[in-house]
Amino acid sequence: MKQKTKYLTPLMRAAAIGHTAAVQKLLEDGEDVNERGPRNSTALMFAAGSGHVEIVRALLNSNADVDVEEEGGWTALKHAQEEGYSEIVQLLSGPRF
Repeated sequence: MKQKTKYLTPLMRAAAIGHTAAVQKLLEDGEDVNERGPRNSTALMFAAGSGHVEIVRALLNSNADVDVEEEGGWTALKHAQEEGYSEIVQLLSGPRF
């Protein structure tokens, strides 16, 4: 299991607010794409639940784990479904290469 922190990481914050350039820079600098935050959340969950398509793509291209569940059992896919972000739902449901 990836390290869990009680705070949001810079990557999680950037993903949540839709700051694509910051996300890309953090990933280039080696930020752990799968680090767990409060309630076992990940940057992918924040991006998916906020509707940030390009950030979801960037995280997936950096091998973000789509199967991680928060403490309540929600995944990034569930966040996108609940918010009605159909393009993100397709990205998270599609094949991985």
